[in-house]
Amino acid sequence: MNTSHLKEKIQLTGGEDNDFLFTHLVLAEKEYEEIIQMMTLNELAEELDVSFISVERKGKLEFLHVTSAEHYDSIEKKGFVIQPNSYISDLGNGLYVIQKDDVEALMNLEDYISELYEDNEEDILLVYGTYKGAYMKCVYDRGHRGYIVLPSTESIIIQDMYEKTVSEFLRY
Repeated sequence: MNTSHLKEKIQLTGGEDNDFLFTHLVLAEKEYEEIIQMMTLNELAEELDVSFISVERKGKLEFLHVTSAEHYDSIEKKGFVIQPNSYISDLGNGLYVIQKDDVEALMNLEDYISELYEDNEEDILLVYGTYKGAYMKCVYDRGHRGYIVLPSTESIIIQDMYEKTVSEFLRY
């Protein structure tokens, strides 16, 4: 399968000012469906030399977002705010969430949280909500698979927020 036309869809991520660590291919849902009929995502990633592959989707989802507990008051008063900055995160800019029932994404998030917070007794904030609109879901990579990037916070409804220690979240 000729995939050269997909090179224009590759984004540089994980850094700033032309110092990027990753390459991120973002596919439309139709492109993704066609490609997986012809080849594996691993084959596609190797052929295009990309770190991550995400699919653009639209719809409603129930999500979990984890952040520092110090953001509780701000989120309660203002909701989520995507801060514009020059640093581009691994999967691009936006609010990172996982679908509430995605076991693989939750395991990846737990791995990330355990690495990020060395002190397992540090407080974190678990925010549950719903979102309706366009989003990107990572479908290929070790460690990010299942992560969802919401480009906008306009259609978010926050349902619950809980403070827990890292160890409570990780269920040690």
